Amino acid sequence: MLKIVGLVAFTVATVCTSPFSPINDPLIVETTGGTLRGERLSCGLFCNYFSFKGIPYGKAPVDELRFRAPEPHEGWDGIREANQHTVSCPQNDILGRDNDDEDCLSLNVYTPNTSGRRAVMVWIYGGAFSLGSGDSFIYGPDFIVSEDVVMVTMNYRVGPLGFLSTGDEHATGNYGMKDIILSLKWVKANIARFGGDPDNVTIFGESAGGAAVHYLVLSPLAKGLFQKAISQSGSALNPWAYQTHPERTAHQLAKDLNITFTDNADLIRQLRLARPSDMNRASPGMMSFPIPRGLSSIPFVPCRDPENTDPEDAFLPGEPIDLMNAGNFHDVPYITGFNDAESLFLVYEEILDPNVFNVYNENPHIMIPLQWNVSAGSPESDDIVSKISQFYFQGQPLSTALRYPYTQYNTDLMFARGIDMTAKIHAEKQQEPVFYYLFSFTGALNLLKNLLSLNLYPGAVHADELGYLFQITSIPAPLLPNNPAIRIRRLMCRLWTNFAKTGDPTPPNDPIANVLWHRVSGNQEYYEIGSTVQANANPLGDRMRFWNEMKDKVN
Repeated sequence: MLKIVGLVAFTVATVCTSPFSPINDPLIVETTGGTLRGERLSCGLFCNYFSFKGIPYGKAPVDELRFRAPEPHEGWDGIREANQHTVSCPQNDILGRDNDDEDCLSLNVYTPNTSGRRAVMVWIYGGAFSLGSGDSFIYGPDFIVSEDVVMVTMNYRVGPLGFLSTGDEHATGNYGMKDIILSLKWVKANIARFGGDPDNVTIFGESAGGAAVHYLVLSPLAKGLFQKAISQSGSALNPWAYQTHPERTAHQLAKDLNITFTDNADLIRQLRLARPSDMNRASPGMMSFPIPRGLSSIPFVPCRDPENTDPEDAFLPGEPIDLMNAGNFHDVPYITGFNDAESLFLVYEEILDPNVFNVYNENPHIMIPLQWNVSAGSPESDDIVSKISQFYFQGQPLSTALRYPYTQYNTDLMFARGIDMTAKIHAEKQQEPVFYYLFSFTGALNLLKNLLSLNLYPGAVHADELGYLFQITSIPAPLLPNNPAIRIRRLMCRLWTNFAKTGDPTPPNDPIANVLWHRVSGNQEYYEIGSTVQANANPLGDRMRFWNEMKDKVN
């Protein structure tokens, strides 16, 4: 009997000190909120990584926490299984399904190994600040982690729950952005336990996520939470990404919901009782936006903090352009850029709304950027409209024959012009390098272009670069090794991860990223990722030059 007891004791002691015990198990990680158990997944031949999904970082923003900055999650007891994503934050589901579960503030960590100290890349999804999640179904980490980098994604509040503001203390707005900041604080406190370096964090995102990255660069609340930044197809200077009249927008939502209220305090009290799905359905979809769509603000997006906001709470204490011109932002290495045919999807706009060209032809003043504050019907307006019409449309009324030039006009105003200004101003005002890119490659992984059957037109459409960074589940079928898309995917991932590791996307002697990418230094130097990879200056030269010269005349 004693021998049996001794054998059991020896076995228990051996298990407790073995490298396979929970204490040393790389799938078991202690965080500030509690213990997690992840899973080991494959990222290809001889490639594996550790996945930890659905980690809560914030309390459910319900009741009095709705329309407020998030609070840290209270934690959990025991071991939490981290093998599934949580629910996405409430939004207009493309399949029309209701989602009223607001307990959505979670993040996901993917790491090559839980030991060591690697560069960290935190992804912020796009979706017009109205849709999206950090789920690996779309943003699979395989290609990023295979470059020996830790990748993090998160959910943040979108739509009215994420960005409604009354322009005063009752609802200050920017809750979705503050969710992202709270997730970055979680990364700062915990990522070392996953093999990441908390002092080498790169934030990157696309579309609204790219604009969100830029907002974080501008926000004093994000100080010290990241060391590098990448904005893909998004900037705070894009017209759709910044709300100048948040109170008016909040009141319109109340009207659409048949809510009567006495003041903003009463409005927010009632909206805290409303179903998220009702609020999201009342928020206009893209085709419900006033024409010109995308050239004015999406209803619920970041906005400036109300006057008299405590500086310690202010996410955006001034107009983005003013903060930039004053140099009031985080001086970090920064990549920004866009796809050469961002708005190509608008070739279908006339099919979806046959009246769209009539609206332009009857009121051509709407071609002028709203931010220029040019009076309709004035000689100045007539002159600018004439120049725009001649430059893009040969002076002809808009028609089906001009669909493609119409998409070029929209690419320039919705995306390229604001991003070009962003690269220029940051390069002038900061010491750390700014790198500017143009993505023009078309191939098997241009998922949106292929999905929308736009291959008769040249260029890369909005979001087309995502297939060259992430493993998107089941789309497309596996590619042969000699497919040109494989080469561009390797290049994109190497450029981005080189930058995350060192601040230089093309360090010496890299066999994949072997074309030198020059920082912006006065001539809008950029790096074109296309059928040919090359360094050049002034992307979309004549088009950007046209708008810059027009703006100088207006001002």
